[in-house]
Amino acid sequence: MGFSLPPVSNWKFWIVCSLVIKVAWLAFFIWFSRLSSVLLNHFYIVTPDYAELLGPVDNYFISGMFEKDVHSSIPYAGRLPGYIFPYFFFKMMFSQDIALTLLVVFQIVFSAIAAYFLALLSYQIFQKRIVFFLFFIFFLVFSFFSVWDLYIAPNTLSICAYVFHLFFLNSYFGKKNKTTLLFSGLFLAWVFFLRGFLGVYFVSSLAMIMWFHFKSYGRAKKIFFSALIFCIPIMIMEVAWVARNYSAFGKIIPLQTTYVPGQSAEMYNLENRPDRYVEVILRKLISAWGGECAWYFPDSEMGWIRTSDDSIASTFQFKEYVFYPGFVRDSLNEVRLAYKRYNLSSVQQKDSLYFRLTSLTEHYTAKYILNNKFRYYVITPVLRIKNLIVKNVVADWPGKSFSSSHWTIKCFKAMTVLLYILSLIAGSIGILFCFYRIRQAPLILIMTSFNVLLLLFLFAEVIPFAHFVYFATGCINMVFVGMFTVFRLTKSNY
Repeated sequence: MGFSLPPVSNWKFWIVCSLVIKVAWLAFFIWFSRLSSVLLNHFYIVTPDYAELLGPVDNYFISGMFEKDVHSSIPYAGRLPGYIFPYFFFKMMFSQDIALTLLVVFQIVFSAIAAYFLALLSYQIFQKRIVFFLFFIFFLVFSFFSVWDLYIAPNTLSICAYVFHLFFLNSYFGKKNKTTLLFSGLFLAWVFFLRGFLGVYFVSSLAMIMWFHFKSYGRAKKIFFSALIFCIPIMIMEVAWVARNYSAFGKIIPLQTTYVPGQSAEMYNLENRPDRYVEVILRKLISAWGGECAWYFPDSEMGWIRTSDDSIASTFQFKEYVFYPGFVRDSLNEVRLAYKRYNLSSVQQKDSLYFRLTSLTEHYTAKYILNNKFRYYVITPVLRIKNLIVKNVVADWPGKSFSSSHWTIKCFKAMTVLLYILSLIAGSIGILFCFYRIRQAPLILIMTSFNVLLLLFLFAEVIPFAHFVYFATGCINMVFVGMFTVFRLTKSNY
């Protein structure tokens, strides 16, 4: 008798298998990336955003107040609170080090479970076991976010929660079970509180729910109640968050005090965070011509502004299209020097230098837009999308650079980048197929196609900071519609 794998419905087997593969892959990666020394004292990698993501939780257990700076008596709402769970419960029982270790273990297990449900969803859509295996291995090993479980950051949880949202919503489209609809809304609500900009997915999800009932000749009352059930979790969470913020600040703050597009400096000052507002307006200036706002990438304009070394700054090469008569390199250098003085100033000097820097930056941003309307409204959005998706997506993997990595890690990195590129190409074609055959395409694929377009629009027109990390859920969408492309081109049934 030949060996045969259990059916895809055998969730116990596949989740255990997923967990074994995930742990083996991470162990392999840690060993051959020479990360054992980095992870010697603790089994996690702390990111620069820790003070804003989980620092307030640590401070709560010290001072009794959810604040960024302990004993400052300044309440904190600079980030949405989705990532404090389940860390808050771990911190209630254990020390910081153990709680963070448990958080990473939770992320690994949650990611392994999500891999099975992603693969199961692909099987439900395409009805092919080979597709189940491809999605299973892709998520666990060959996705560019496969090693993010080690980071103390909301990336892994937001991706996994999004997978569960898709799975339960597709289940609802098949069985019309209100419980699965509620769970889909619950996981998308968590996605929103982990990554606020992903709240845009509520638009496409609600549209598909209404379209699903409209196609079935559902009554307006039924459509309304289905949409209401889906939104119950986000409404409960949002009411609780707004109530907490009103109690702490005396203001209605539905999102957060920082990094919200169009937000005034007044909101940043609620928590005495002028540095964050400076960062935001510098991003607006750089993104006006489609420049790179992540300071740590090579040839980044933000990196040029942040450097305090004038000799290094003098050798930086700008693109020719950045400048025009009246807006030259000296104009930007004036901003850089103003930032340098502000950054190196004493507390007593900061107020006056802050107003000088912000007014100068906002002046040049407005001037650039006024004198380059065609480029700003037509070409710049394309460059912002390029910054979002056309990147080396394994650049932030921990360990050595590609050239210095072990040959096995090089192979995995190269394969991961190749699959990412293929997903972009096949996914782009798949979106066209979905809309061309919109009556035949599964609703979940139409929705994931819309989700890609919503993300691209958001970072092309609204959010001035495009980074490939923010496209992780977009990558999952592209893989689904990319598989739809394969089935359409090979004329396979699904």
